[in-house]
Amino acid sequence: MLDGPSERSLWLTRRTGYMESLMFDKMEHGSNCSIVLNTWITADHIDPEKMEQAYRAMMYNQPNFRTNVRQDSEGVIYFTPATDFSDVFQFVDQSGEEEEGRGYAGCWAFAEKLADVPFNLGGECPLNRCVLVKRPDGYSLLNKLHHSIGDGTTSFRVVNEMMRQYDLLVSGREVNLEPAEVLPSAMELCEYAKNEEVVKRMVQRKLDRARNQEIMFPLNHEEIAVSRSHIPHTNHTLHAIGTKEGFSKLREICKERFEGSTIGSYCFAVLTMAKAAVYMKKNGYKTVPERGIPAVYLDVAANLRTRLEPHPGECFMNCIAMVDIKTTVTENNTLFDLVKNVGDQLRAAYKDNEAPLYFHCKAEVETGEHSEFFNSVPEGKISEFMTSNQMKFNYPTKYSWGEIQSLHTIGSIWCPIFSNQILLFQCVGGKMCYSVVCCDGEENMAVAKEVFDLFVYVIENSDSISSATGVMDFLNVNVD
Repeated sequence: MLDGPSERSLWLTRRTGYMESLMFDKMEHGSNCSIVLNTWITADHIDPEKMEQAYRAMMYNQPNFRTNVRQDSEGVIYFTPATDFSDVFQFVDQSGEEEEGRGYAGCWAFAEKLADVPFNLGGECPLNRCVLVKRPDGYSLLNKLHHSIGDGTTSFRVVNEMMRQYDLLVSGREVNLEPAEVLPSAMELCEYAKNEEVVKRMVQRKLDRARNQEIMFPLNHEEIAVSRSHIPHTNHTLHAIGTKEGFSKLREICKERFEGSTIGSYCFAVLTMAKAAVYMKKNGYKTVPERGIPAVYLDVAANLRTRLEPHPGECFMNCIAMVDIKTTVTENNTLFDLVKNVGDQLRAAYKDNEAPLYFHCKAEVETGEHSEFFNSVPEGKISEFMTSNQMKFNYPTKYSWGEIQSLHTIGSIWCPIFSNQILLFQCVGGKMCYSVVCCDGEENMAVAKEVFDLFVYVIENSDSISSATGVMDFLNVNVD
């Protein structure tokens, strides 16, 4: 099998789009702006050679996975075809009895180390790789990709494509080679979306936010400067896995107690309450402070290709925009109030088609009449917490040779590019998989861990929630 189709129009060769270009630092220093998806598979045996064939078949079909970048004399970055595919797949055997750790967490340190290694920009190798790790009780499939060629949703699709191709091979058939067409950047795809009034409202919200937002948990920038290795590193990833009982209770509360609200709205509301409760605890408040709790802003990561009309087709690339959600926690409002409020805001944003309009809003912020003000806003004032809820893995997880048990997303240098913490959660096999990417450092991680632990505990114990549950109930929760 060749590394890609002979038809050169099926190779990615274009200027990087806005969101893609954000993922590159100085070209000469490489880039560790990466995503690693840690997929835990229970199987008696996985054939490394066939899994490598499956990965290479996925790359053959997807132009974003056959590219590197180059920079012209004016500093403009372009995607260019890669030429060296010799090191895209690796098999590591860690099945010895001395190996500690079971399940997905047994390979976590290895996965984080993989995320820390920067990609060589301007080189001959593609901006992705795959490592299959054999463990004492199963396999970890580690898919690493540079954030310019894909997002978190991309990594799920990569695994699905690999599993499909591997399933063909183990059943005695050939891989399926059908190279996808090259699509423009998300920003170009959104150029047709026009609604000046909606963009004005989006810009006004960002103005109000930048003027009034009080960061609940300021970053300790001195801690961020400390690196775990010779590579400057600003992230750490916390992780947990739920239970089938917990997810069943979560679905029950959303179905029985919230009219028309989604699991996503409920999770965002729980996260808001968790942040407010940890804020009160950190500041020594026994009751809700008279001056109130600072407004909580959640940036919801929206996959543009699920929102665009007409649908532009399938292609792996970075296509994320942020939808603003603002919530306020007071002594009198309940979690139920927040669920409705978050749901109303999300529905309004989708109705106004805000995801593709994000790029018009961003351009207005950067070059419009308020650009001077926005450029003077201190780091952290625009974004504090981003959430992404890929709530359902819409692909097969069970095969004759094994079963996907969990999917955890690990970030390398996402924070504080977009936010102080990034929460990701999805459901696999009736269980929730939770990850939170946060800034490294004792103080920064302590805050993220308290919020994360409280969030996971409440989500997993939804049967303890009532219509009267408020921030004081969250404050008094013991997660130990």
